[in-house]
Amino acid sequence: MFKKRASDRFGDLLAKFLPDNLATKAANLFGLKVATTPRVLAECIVEMAGSLTRQLDQIVVKLPDALKRDALSCMVLGDDATREIACAFYSQAVAVMSQGNPRSEVMLFQLYTAKTFDEVCRQLRVTDDSLRELGHETSELYFNDRPSLAELAQRMPDYVSPFEVKNVLDMNH
Repeated sequence: MFKKRASDRFGDLLAKFLPDNLATKAANLFGLKVATTPRVLAECIVEMAGSLTRQLDQIVVKLPDALKRDALSCMVLGDDATREIACAFYSQAVAVMSQGNPRSEVMLFQLYTAKTFDEVCRQLRVTDDSLRELGHETSELYFNDRPSLAELAQRMPDYVSPFEVKNVLDMNH
């Protein structure tokens, strides 16, 4: 706990006196962990999910009509896609955070991740349990199943266009 507090305070000093890019480089150089609130992490997750959804929408618009029909019949777009992507980013964030030492403060880690997910739900304006169920499915996929891209493409061909399935299978990942 002392190490975390010292890291936080030193990081605060760096951020206060140095420009952002230099503070980030110094924090990396000293191996400092950057603390953030569940709300800020959730905002980042939701923003990245929205940005990726917008990029996917632009890709689908540029597809030739024949491929566009295939893609639209297989893909989930709009808010549903954003929710799925947000759950994937949340799971990835939890995986990265768990590489630290959450075992020393298990309850705090669980509270932090639960609060972060609640914030994601709030920011996506989801009031039912659908996002929570999707979050559990995504966590199960990331933490327990851990399929390769090829295995995932073979198992779930309805969720990606045939063109994407072929590309993934050709990569033999």
